[in-house]
Amino acid sequence: MPIEAADMMVVMKEKSAWVTAKTKDEMIEKMQHVLQQNVPGVWFGFQHPIQMRFNELMTGARQDVVVKVYGEDLNM
Repeated sequence: MPIEAADMMVVMKEKSAWVTAKTKDEMIEKMQHVLQQNVPGVWFGFQHPIQMRFNELMTGARQDVVVKVYGEDLNM
C-alpha cells in the first residue's frame, strides 16, 4: 500500500440497532457526507475487508482500478 493510503476498520452495531439509516447504502451515504465536511480533500471508500483482500489477490494489485497492458510493443 502506498504511504498515502490506509485501511480503517469500523465495527458496526447490528442493523436492528441503527437509528439514522435503514440500509447499508444509506449508512455509507451519511458517513461519506460527514467525512467530506470534516476531513476535506480526502477520499473514502467503503467495502468489506474480505472483498478488498479478494480483489487484491485476484488482480495482483492493491488499487481499486488497475489497467494491465499487454503486447510486444508497449509504446504502441
